[in-house]
Amino acid sequence: MALPGVNERAKRALVEELARGVRPLAGNWPIAGSAAMAAVRKRLPHGASNRFMSDPGAFNRGFDPLGLVTFASELRRVVRAESLNLEIDTIAEGWNIDLSRPMQPTDPRRITVAENTGYLALTKGGANCQYQAGATFLILKAAGVRPVDVIYIYSQSGKARHATCVIGIQDGFPNPCEPEISRWQPKAVVADTWETDRTESVKDLVKRYPPHEHRFYSFARFG
Repeated sequence: MALPGVNERAKRALVEELARGVRPLAGNWPIAGSAAMAAVRKRLPHGASNRFMSDPGAFNRGFDPLGLVTFASELRRVVRAESLNLEIDTIAEGWNIDLSRPMQPTDPRRITVAENTGYLALTKGGANCQYQAGATFLILKAAGVRPVDVIYIYSQSGKARHATCVIGIQDGFPNPCEPEISRWQPKAVVADTWETDRTESVKDLVKRYPPHEHRFYSFARFG
């Protein structure tokens, strides 16, 4: 599906380039996930606007005893990252893809949105967690890593908290849109490009987002 603002030929070329180094590792989820995360980070020099002075991918501490140069540079980065994120928002809103109806996470429309917002993040060089998760999903999917989900995390009251990519959530849940995190298989790994520079266990994700306070929603899935 060709979408406004997305050059399909350029997208295929970029995705193939980034997935090439991940594909031989597809059977080793922790290593494949870390490789995909590294590929995403290299394409996001502006990082995320909602990580001030703490973005492990874009914030580099150098010799700056008073911190003034670092602060000014980081402020410019955050402003630029926010502008890029808004650009992606605007393009995605123009696609007019209806995601309001109940659908399966494997619905092609959901996968299309996740992949293409991820692609826009890669080409623009900055994005917040939702689009970084889409970029990681895009590369892992192209590399043949499966199953892989884009997971949105909400508070129990319904407030959006975070988005990440998870490899290895098994099938068989009564509601595939809300796979119960307590039942994810032990070997599943989290590829949270916004938070870390390498994959981590589901236990690490649970520490940040306790299940009794949060809901875990599969927006898109390649199984």
